[in-house]
Parts: sequence; structure tokens; C-alpha cells
Amino acid sequence: MVTGFLARCAALVVAVAVFLPINAAEAEPPITGHVKHFQLADDVQEAPAAVFDIEGTTTSLADYRGKVVVLNFWATWCAPCIAEMPALDRLNQALDQDKATVLTVSTDRNPDKVRPFLDNRVATKTLPPATDPKRALATAFGIRGLPTTYIIGADGVIKGVLQGPAEWDTEDAKALVRYFVEEGTS
Repeated sequence: MVTGFLARCAALVVAVAVFLPINAAEAEPPITGHVKHFQLADDVQEAPAAVFDIEGTTTSLADYRGKVVVLNFWATWCAPCIAEMPALDRLNQALDQDKATVLTVSTDRNPDKVRPFLDNRVATKTLPPATDPKRALATAFGIRGLPTTYIIGADGVIKGVLQGPAEWDTEDAKALVRYFVEEGTS
């Protein structure tokens, strides 16, 4: 009788072990609620090497290796972009900057108007005025509309994309970003 009970327990443990992920990196990312339209990348693809500017300094996504990057493409003339900017700023404030950051890259042709726009119209606190006036980075990503937001893993690989606005400071969005941060540290 005890032997039969132990055999059933062992079978249950094996069944549970087969169906539960061993660690968080094997679990599916939490794509729900405010980020339910986030689309996971179909294949492994490194983020493009095209350059962009942050306050006059040329940079690339390679400079952010080791961090998860929430990369948002926007423009000053795009009403949905402007509406989601404060949420992106709050998300950036909530992130451990050693592990993840938000980059909002303006596709406006005149980069000189981006900093004043962020300061006066949007009142962001932590988002640097990144610009892509020649649209090199936007073209490399194949941007078809604004806003478009990618999540890039600490390994430099594109994890997925959300086209259109989202509420990036919600628990749903934070959980999605945390998933990719934890994936990079496991």
C-alpha cells in the first residue's frame, strides 16, 4: 500500500516537472493587458548597427549591450507618441538603469526642436533627446508607423515589437520588461 502511494507521488512529481518551467528564462513572456499587442520576434536577429544621436553625440545600440533597451520611435507631430511619452518616462524611472533603459528616438528632421519639445510640451524627467533625423535607425528597423517600440535584450537581440501606443508604466508593461531583464541574467 505504501509502495503504491509512493509510486503515485513519484509519477505526480515527474508529471509536474515535465509541464512546469525549470526557471524563468524558459517561461513565456507575460504579454497581457496594456501590452497584449506586443509581438515576439519570430527569429533571432541582432538589433541593427545604425547610428543615432543623443544630444549631439553619435551612438548606436551596441553601446547599450548588457542592458535591456526599450526602444521607442516617435515624432513631435505624432499625437499618440506624445500621449505615451510620460508613461515611457515613468517606466524609465522605475527601471534599474544598470540593467535596463528606455530610449525614445525622435524621427523628426530637425533635431534642434526635440529637447525643447520634451522639456516644455511633455515634461519628461529621464528621457534623453535621442534623434534620428536621417532616419537611418528607423529605416534599419523597417519602421512603418509611429509610435513603434522594440524591446532589445541585453544580448543585443530583438525580442519583439509593439506597433502603436501603449501604457508603458503599467504593471503589465513592467512585468514584460522585467521578464527580459531576468532572461538576460539567468
